[in-house]
Amino acid sequence: MQRLAVVFMCVTGLFLLHIPARARETQWIRVASPHLEMFTTAEAETAAQALIELESLRICFRSAAPDSATEPARLRIVAFSSESEYQVFRLNSYSPAYFVGGSGQGTIVLGRLAKETLPALRHEYIHALVEQSGWHLPPWLAEGLAEQFAGVDAGRVRYRKNLLKRQGFPSLQALEMVQSASQDREAALRFYAASWALTNLLFIEAPYRDHVWSHIKGSEAGLAGLLAAVGRSESQLRRDLLRHIDRLKTVSPNEGTTPVSVVCDVQPAADTTVQLVLARVQERAGDASGARARLEALPESARQEPEYWVVAGDLAMLNSPVEEALHDYEKAMDLGSRDSRMLQRLAVLRQGRAEAVPVLERLVEVSPWNDEARLVLSSHYLRDQRWPEALTQLRQVKHAPPEREDFYRRAMAIVESHLELPPVILSTR
Repeated sequence: MQRLAVVFMCVTGLFLLHIPARARETQWIRVASPHLEMFTTAEAETAAQALIELESLRICFRSAAPDSATEPARLRIVAFSSESEYQVFRLNSYSPAYFVGGSGQGTIVLGRLAKETLPALRHEYIHALVEQSGWHLPPWLAEGLAEQFAGVDAGRVRYRKNLLKRQGFPSLQALEMVQSASQDREAALRFYAASWALTNLLFIEAPYRDHVWSHIKGSEAGLAGLLAAVGRSESQLRRDLLRHIDRLKTVSPNEGTTPVSVVCDVQPAADTTVQLVLARVQERAGDASGARARLEALPESARQEPEYWVVAGDLAMLNSPVEEALHDYEKAMDLGSRDSRMLQRLAVLRQGRAEAVPVLERLVEVSPWNDEARLVLSSHYLRDQRWPEALTQLRQVKHAPPEREDFYRRAMAIVESHLELPPVILSTR
């Protein structure tokens, strides 16, 4: 398949491209594109090329995925240049990269930035795009979707065919029950191979391909829901799948995407900023003691950075001292933080208080896909009889979760009656 041709410019800090690698072993730089920022010790040119490829992948995914988030928050990437640098931040012994997501500052951590690690970077970026779309996918589908869009080269295709033929395809029930990739390398390889083979079938073969996106958006129903929609039994799906394994072939990223021009900004990264970024990664990856030590070593000036208080609040939440976390999050809010995970936590801590309203207002601005936040904000507006504002929020809710349907209907009816509007049918899931 034809590879995408792209054009880029590094508009500042071009001198970094010419610094010898040896002299830059501990030099961190920040490379930014419209939707991405990367902190890295690798070469600036390599980093810029990686961001260009991801920006193109974003366009490809958005054009293919109905109802995905159109303007995601800027994603952060931390990319090391050697395995020794990465060692402290590893999640397991075999993953070259990982995504620490959830609502908030999503971050991809890449062990070593190089041409051969770009497939792992693309894979984690798809996870980030799925997260930003607000979908809740089972692990097999999340991993399969990431592989389908990030690309699978000929070598991995051959390996996975042989693996699945040699070890057999796991039962569909077993695949659906997996909650996360195994820490055991062999089990993880089989899981990834099976997840991609099944997802590839759903995207390529009739009748599945006509229903795959509706299944992804409503994946709580599992494979049973998809099979009911296409009129196939589980045994038929398994037969289709076993035949499909022989037809697996290379998948190229960015297929069919129009060439784009991407402007990258390159700057040296301030040490305080880098240490805050690394503390955030350690906290999100489960190394609370490492994050706390890194935070405590920062100079007093770091307390003027909103991210300092975000990380401090997240660490406080681990030990459940609510008042300390509330103080830290409020400091982050006052300093202008737009971290959606922090805003969501602060809104919960302020639940029932009028002070929750400005937090929720910033949250829906930062995360326009967050229907839950819009509903809570609309409930505050209703309480304060701010009918037009309540109507604005309710009309922007894309889907009504089953447990919220009654509230949606009652809230819309109340607003419509006060504003003397004709009734509007609200979308429900």
